[in-house]
Amino acid sequence: MHVQEKQLNILFLSSWFPHKGAPTLGNFVHRHAQAISRKHNVFVLFLAPNLTKNSTNPSIEHRNFEGIDTTTVYFNKSGLSFSNRIKAFNVGLNQLVTERNIEFDIIHQNVIWPEGWQGVFAKRKLKIPMIISEHWTGYHQAERGKQPLKVKLLSNFVASSAEFITPVSDDLGLAMRKFGLRSDYITVPNVVDTDIFILKKKEAKPLRFLHVSSLYEDQKNITGILRAWKSASDEFSDIHLTIGGDGPWEQVRKHARDLNINEGSISFFGEKPWEEIAQLMQDSHVLLLFSNYENLPCVIIEAMASGMHILSTKVGGISEHISNDIGILIEKGNETELIAAIRKLHNEYPFSKEEHLRKIAEQKFSMDSVAAQFDSVYQKAISKFKGE
Repeated sequence: MHVQEKQLNILFLSSWFPHKGAPTLGNFVHRHAQAISRKHNVFVLFLAPNLTKNSTNPSIEHRNFEGIDTTTVYFNKSGLSFSNRIKAFNVGLNQLVTERNIEFDIIHQNVIWPEGWQGVFAKRKLKIPMIISEHWTGYHQAERGKQPLKVKLLSNFVASSAEFITPVSDDLGLAMRKFGLRSDYITVPNVVDTDIFILKKKEAKPLRFLHVSSLYEDQKNITGILRAWKSASDEFSDIHLTIGGDGPWEQVRKHARDLNINEGSISFFGEKPWEEIAQLMQDSHVLLLFSNYENLPCVIIEAMASGMHILSTKVGGISEHISNDIGILIEKGNETELIAAIRKLHNEYPFSKEEHLRKIAEQKFSMDSVAAQFDSVYQKAISKFKGE
């Protein structure tokens, strides 16, 4: 049995991470960092474009971001943008390695496109192993279309340099292999903070459905949800849908009014902090997703931790975790199936399974569980790098 001798220093790089210009960008990457920090020392280095043209290039912001040591280097996006990126990256890495004298043990690169080159550069400079976590739906070419040559070239360049790739679902790993990315794959799922997303007793009626997402039509099929809800809410007076997220929620509300959906059966919201989303989930019965493509949405495991039943399309990695005792899976784009599933849940909602859903989330997706999974990958990557 392996006995861990020390906490590792993790250089945590990412194409997406929350910053001043985009406070929710890659928040699921941040959650991975928080989970890993329960076992190891995580140091985030992230590059972000300057918000104003006359800003110092580059400029460094260091902060403790919700428990994570975070260095954000802002660069000018105009002119020689990639040159500015490289300069910013070198400045940030130098501050961590030389000025703060941190000796890193492993690089954890998150999301290959478009900033995965950072992990390769750091690996060559520091001579330490690298793993990659991947969340991007862009490798699903059947759903997203063929990617440009530059994406394929960079993805191959980065993937071939990693000891392991950890996609958030088996389905995404398969898509990456089909895309031509050669590496060793170990699936590590998204994570939920089970101290925030908790289970509490739910009122029996009305049966509350909840949709939380970016609200982007091409992926989330919001209009399909609204058309189905129009039919279901005309049939049942004791159901309610709350729909919102960090996307164009006011357009969604307007479309619902255009469809003449009963205003008492539906409500809307914009961007909310975790704690408020958690409260919505505690008070709701069913998470409703009607996506055309996905990997493993964080909202699914957050909903499970809150004791919510799952109603979703059978796309991406969702079916790897949603069985008949957890939810109902339907074919993408099939509004007839969606209406039938809403009807079934209205008539037969399984209140007795809420604690079961919570236990599954704790076992598979909790901070401690995901931290242990990444720790295992780190140890394997270090041994592989050393040729052991």
